[in-house]
Amino acid sequence: MGVLVIMSLFLTPIALPGGFNEPVENAPQVGVVAHRGAGGGDQHPERPPENTLPALEWGWEHGATWVECDVILSGDGVPMLTHDFDSAHRADKAIAIDRASLEDIRTLDAGSWKSPHWAGLRMPTLSEALARVPADKGLVIEIKSGPEAAVPVMQAIEASLVDRERVMIISFNVDTIRACRVHCQTTPILWLMSFEDKPGDGSQSEWSVFWRAGPGRGARVGQPFDLEQVMTLARSLDVDGLDTSVNHPAFLSKRLASVGLIHGVWTVNDPARAVDLVRSGVREVTTDEPEEVIEAFREAGFEIVCRDRRRARSSSSPD
Repeated sequence: MGVLVIMSLFLTPIALPGGFNEPVENAPQVGVVAHRGAGGGDQHPERPPENTLPALEWGWEHGATWVECDVILSGDGVPMLTHDFDSAHRADKAIAIDRASLEDIRTLDAGSWKSPHWAGLRMPTLSEALARVPADKGLVIEIKSGPEAAVPVMQAIEASLVDRERVMIISFNVDTIRACRVHCQTTPILWLMSFEDKPGDGSQSEWSVFWRAGPGRGARVGQPFDLEQVMTLARSLDVDGLDTSVNHPAFLSKRLASVGLIHGVWTVNDPARAVDLVRSGVREVTTDEPEEVIEAFREAGFEIVCRDRRRARSSSSPD
């Protein structure tokens, strides 16, 4: 996931330079959350490696109101910040994170894959990440593991000094979402899903939708998109919204808004596209380029904000 763009009547503005908080009639209120902190992959070698503590700090320091990180449960039950279950592509040696101990994971060099400048960085725990959240910023936690991760993640959140309004859970795994909701009724949760667009008869498109279910890495679930079926499942999961691929049915945002659910999209690195999505009703946009997106929002007259998502949760209920 990437930078999130948030739009709501319940948002609380954060003071930003350069006229971000100048009142604009009917202007969308938008919050920016940085994808994996400093962006994913090996682009921008000058930036810190994804999912490290310097990466999270980079995202906040460069204007993001939220940063997103990926979490996988170690073999001995510690939530670790990493995108991949196998460390081969993001460390100096390959180990299975979900089968390794914290002690073994701490031996990994999680920085040199990006550039020699970052050699020696260690893979952080979720607790260490939570300890870095600024008082006026937030952390979005994508849980990659199955439902067994719910309790350790929630325990880390509860043990931290971060205001609960500054933490949000996202996951593709419906069983993980269910488990998280059982253990915390107030933490905002978004259900991640991806769409594939298959050309139909020329007059419309046929959509397939994908998510995950089950323990561990979870099994990929794919099926033809049925809006009402997805809405019914979203209500049963008691989520606050959907966080979907940028390629999605055009009618989805309005349908979600009509029942008080947030619609987020990922990953959008084109600022003009991000502006169009906000204007169309999307409430979150994930991006690797927070500075460029913020500048585009400034030019569009949007207000950059951060908000307590639980207010949106308690202010309206799905039908």
